[in-house]
Amino acid sequence: ARDTLKGGRSAIIDRCNFDGRQRSHFFDIAREARVAVDGIVLMPPPELCVRRCEERQHHETVSPREAKEIVMRMYSQFQTPSKEREPFRRLHFVTHMRMIDELLASYLTPDQDVRRSDVR
Repeated sequence: ARDTLKGGRSAIIDRCNFDGRQRSHFFDIAREARVAVDGIVLMPPPELCVRRCEERQHHETVSPREAKEIVMRMYSQFQTPSKEREPFRRLHFVTHMRMIDELLASYLTPDQDVRRSDVR
C-alpha cells in the first residue's frame, strides 16, 4: 500500500481488518501519504463465510477443517468501523451483493457523487 501510494496510485486494502487496531496500520500509511480513506464493509452472513472458507483450496493460513472455528472467532471479535472513532472520509456498509454494482459505479463514474455514504 505504501509503495502504491508513493507511486501516485490508489491502494485497495482487501483484508478482514476486524478491529480498530488492525485498521489503524492502514490509516497511518494513508496519513503519511496525505490521502483520504474510504471504507467498504462487506457484511455477509457468517454461514456464507464459513462455507467459502471451507471450500478454499491451498489457503495460506486456514485449512478447511479449521474454517468454522476461525471464521466464528473473527465474527465474535469484529468491531464495526465507525467514522466517529476512525478517520474514514466515507464509510459504506454492504449487506447484499447487488449493492456492489451501485457502489462501484459511484467510484468509477466521474460525474457520480462519490460522497454518498447512504449505501446501506
